[in-house]
Amino acid sequence: MIPLGGQWMTQQLMEISKDEEGNITEKAVLPVSFVPLTGSNRNPDDR
Repeated sequence: MIPLGGQWMTQQLMEISKDEEGNITEKAVLPVSFVPLTGSNRNPDDR
């Protein structure tokens, strides 16, 4: 599962699978909007 799309736009949460024969399938699951963490919840290395 990965979000695909622009940073400040609605993204699609995508399910990407690979079967035993090596075939890759992509399925759009639902629209999402991820936002960066701020304050005490953010990663201290992201400065």
